[in-house]
Amino acid sequence: MVTSETFSADFESDHTERPERLPFPSDDEIGAAAQMADTLGDETRMGILRILYQDGKTSVTDLQKRITSDMTQGGFSHQLRVLRDRKMVEYGREGSRNMYYLTETGRIVMQRVQNLISSMQQES
Repeated sequence: MVTSETFSADFESDHTERPERLPFPSDDEIGAAAQMADTLGDETRMGILRILYQDGKTSVTDLQKRITSDMTQGGFSHQLRVLRDRKMVEYGREGSRNMYYLTETGRIVMQRVQNLISSMQQES
């Protein structure tokens, strides 16, 4: 008969090496992670971030041409606004053009995305 004591002893002897666990995130941290996942879950936004990560400062017109011809200007502006609200991109005027670029947060996120994709490719 297996009792709770024998089960516990068997489990501990079979699993002596436990990886160190990080403290569980707070509700606010989980909310921020969910918001970031939502932001990165959109192909248009990921495309914008990829171009800015690879090419640096880019005009809105060039971004929209390279991302999609199907989306309205208003829809594309909404995607840029979401990225600005999440502090991933900023813009400045150069002459008559709005030029977008990654913030430090945007660069860090894209480096981590790149690392994640590399890890996934190595595992397959």
